[in-house]
Amino acid sequence: MTAASLWAGTAKGQDPIQAQADADEITVTGSRLRRDGMSTPTPVTALDITEMRQMAPTLLMDSLDQLPQFRDNGLSQSGSIFVSGGGSNAVNLRGIGSNRTLVLLNGRRLVPGQTAGTVDVAILPTALIQRVEVVTGGASAAYGSDAISGVTNFILDTEFEGARANLQTGMTDRHDHRNYQVEFAAGSAIGERGHLIGSVDYYDADAVMGYEGRDWGVEGWAMFTRGATATPRRFYAPDGRSRVITSGGLIPSGPLAFTQFIDGNPVPLGTGSPIVGTAQVGGGGPDLNQKWANIRPADKRHSTFLHYKHDFADDKTGYIQLMQGVHENTSLPAPTGMAPGWAMTIFRENPYIPASLAQRMDTHGVTSFPFNRVFEDLAPSRQLEDTTTTFTIGFDGEIGNDLFLSTYFQKGQKDEIAGYSENGLLPR
Repeated sequence: MTAASLWAGTAKGQDPIQAQADADEITVTGSRLRRDGMSTPTPVTALDITEMRQMAPTLLMDSLDQLPQFRDNGLSQSGSIFVSGGGSNAVNLRGIGSNRTLVLLNGRRLVPGQTAGTVDVAILPTALIQRVEVVTGGASAAYGSDAISGVTNFILDTEFEGARANLQTGMTDRHDHRNYQVEFAAGSAIGERGHLIGSVDYYDADAVMGYEGRDWGVEGWAMFTRGATATPRRFYAPDGRSRVITSGGLIPSGPLAFTQFIDGNPVPLGTGSPIVGTAQVGGGGPDLNQKWANIRPADKRHSTFLHYKHDFADDKTGYIQLMQGVHENTSLPAPTGMAPGWAMTIFRENPYIPASLAQRMDTHGVTSFPFNRVFEDLAPSRQLEDTTTTFTIGFDGEIGNDLFLSTYFQKGQKDEIAGYSENGLLPR
């Protein structure tokens, strides 16, 4: 990837006040103009790293997710065995789409970490992030169609000197979701005109599965949707159950409809109230979310970052940057369901049909029946490992009277390895 732009320079006055203003000028995210930072052409929200750590002390994405500008961000817990690239951390301004939110690092684009062209912010060097600037309007005029909803610019402290470390661990009040985080950053001047910074980050969190022991989950609240003319059309109620599938198996239709199997024995399916389509309040089989709900997947990431810049002159700077990040996300097991569309058919000749059910089939003249079941003993999971490597070299500086050149070349590579386990094969 290459990028270059020419900016109109700021005229330099001769008085001390003007000279001080020139020394403090910065480039505002979302603009090609270089100005003093007191006014911006587009609305910008800026958060420094201290504020973000107060909002969420572990993951950078968790703090961004609390800002009202973001909606439906791609989070680690959104990963699923059925979603390609699921589990990455992708920002989404206004809910328009992560592929319409441009992510920058020090004002420069990054190599996409997913097939949709989004950047996984989990691999950014959090130990060196100084602040985050969010542009919520007018950014597409400066950056193009990938910034329709706005820009999120992560600003690094490239002048950092010394060393600092952050070590922390935590867990929930139910003693699960144990997480560990280690960050280390260092920076030093190299000679009179060079400066080198580097960092390493590591984060590891255990998975959380099932609602058991959680007050808000044990009641089994669910959303029900009725017909278009019903009032209200949608409502929430506790103890939501399915009428089309159970963990032991269910006959959903026909003369034997709503016969479920518990430990292989046919028994009537409890009737709930109200009944809304294929769901009901109460009755039915067990609430599988109590055991299988994917609350937080196992999440691990580590990154390495190096940045060296050299001042060729007071107004000319070159830099070279290397970043590599690895993000591992393991989707929790999800039972395979054979429901409408994948329903099985059991024939009367099956020797495993219980005698009581076989007698009912003969009474009603039934030669077969559909059979829906959630196979808890066949619960596939997926481990996804993304490795993103980026190399950048660039130059910023004045190249003539009132002309400023900012150019860089970037080369990156993203490798993704997906491993599946206990993924059943449906023969046809």
